[in-house]
Amino acid sequence: MKTLIADCGGSSIKIGYGATSESEVLEHCRLDKNPLIIPNYIAKHRSTSGAPGSVFIGDELENDCECFASLLFRRPIEKGYIVDCETQSIIMDHILKNHFPTLQTNETRLFLPHQPFTPKTLQRDICQLVFEYYGFKEYSSISSQYLSFFGYLNEIRDEKTPLNSQTSNNSIVQSKSALVIDSGFSFSHIYPIVNSLPVKQAIKRIDIGGKLLTNYFKEVVSGRHYDMMDETYLMNIVKERLCLVSNNFEEDLNLCSYIDSPFLVDYVLPDYKNSKTGYVLKTDRPSNEDLQILTLNQERMAIPEILFRPSDIGINQAGVSETAARTILTEFKSSVEQSILFDTILLTGGSTKFKNFKSRLQNDLRGFAPQEFKSVTVHESKNPMTLCWRGASAFSFYEKQLLDNSTVKKEEYDETGFEICLDRFTSS
Repeated sequence: MKTLIADCGGSSIKIGYGATSESEVLEHCRLDKNPLIIPNYIAKHRSTSGAPGSVFIGDELENDCECFASLLFRRPIEKGYIVDCETQSIIMDHILKNHFPTLQTNETRLFLPHQPFTPKTLQRDICQLVFEYYGFKEYSSISSQYLSFFGYLNEIRDEKTPLNSQTSNNSIVQSKSALVIDSGFSFSHIYPIVNSLPVKQAIKRIDIGGKLLTNYFKEVVSGRHYDMMDETYLMNIVKERLCLVSNNFEEDLNLCSYIDSPFLVDYVLPDYKNSKTGYVLKTDRPSNEDLQILTLNQERMAIPEILFRPSDIGINQAGVSETAARTILTEFKSSVEQSILFDTILLTGGSTKFKNFKSRLQNDLRGFAPQEFKSVTVHESKNPMTLCWRGASAFSFYEKQLLDNSTVKKEEYDETGFEICLDRFTSS
């Protein structure tokens, strides 16, 4: 039986068949053979003159749309949870029809990673979608952060080295522990794992992710330059291309005040004739061309800084560094466990891809860690966006019994209802 893995994030769905052999695990995890990455939204042009705007489902936007200006987005996920199963089904229907045309759901297991603290009512809606709408033969679910941990273990090991090898000098492999920092589109989670077991009572959530950063970026740019409030798609691209984390925010902010600021950059906005997404201007501004140029300076650092200092925009939460350190020092009383977790920080999620994210986090955590701890180490994947999916692929091959323990068959669901899903998935 094939296993279809669908990691449904707020920005995109990572989807593909799980590994069925050692060589496929190697391809997925160590060689970073990616799944399909498809936008998880329905986009629509704003109506003009009363006429309905064009509608784009998933990857249709990137493939078929000629102009990304003034788009409206309908997303099935809010705050990291699938809250609109109707929209999610429209997107999944499109994906299955166009990318998996031969798939037979009644012969397939669906492996759908879940987020901590998912409300019971939302879990019920997802189970109904999986079994009653699609009719999958089996449905498996494990937390996405644990799967990222498992994916990293498989990514770094040599192809000839067993997963449980004690010869690796990697601290995560040696201790089978990690403090997973998952910063994605909708949220950030601090997720401790000790001796291969999640410590659920110590999980922390920060309500900041890529979506909030993009929205705030739009506000800042609109107040200083052009009105970009309707340009969500474009500003998300600019954010991903140009924003970076500062290792010393106050010092770098001072550098921005100089005329030769090292952070100053001109970005040419798209005209939808020569460019659809714009580009960085590498030379002096041409005097004979009618270009719309967005000049960015301190904004490049100030936007990702929110991940580390949410109070900068009035959010009463600690940032990722402080929350991670607090979790280790307050939730774990053993100095041995504390020392291990400071040495096994693991990054996953698209918002950890900002330049300097790893070094800033490591510097911050050194300041929080007790002096007697020998090492503070931040580990990162080759591709943190797909790490969860790749971990799920490896897990479905190596941990068949554990996966079965977190699986519900359709006949079980038909007989007992949603409660069996709740029992199986909350224990995983």
